[in-house]
Amino acid sequence: MTLYNFCEIIATNVVVKQKVGCKYIYQLNYTRAMRICCHFLSIKEEKAPPDVEYLIGHELLPVRSGRTDPRKVKPQSAISFLYRAA
Repeated sequence: MTLYNFCEIIATNVVVKQKVGCKYIYQLNYTRAMRICCHFLSIKEEKAPPDVEYLIGHELLPVRSGRTDPRKVKPQSAISFLYRAA
């Protein structure tokens, strides 16, 4: 929960600049933002910390409104561990 809160605070401070003449409006890629924050928290003190807001600002995804093809999610069955009993 603490990692999520840290990532949300950092992500809300990132300014997404919309380019003029582009087809789409862009939003942050929160999956990549979470990975960048995890990397930031895991580095040792000997290394210089990266500019987290700069790195997250480059991870953008287009907002594509009007998508009609829904996700095709297939349920997965549970795997039994009885094959190990020998």
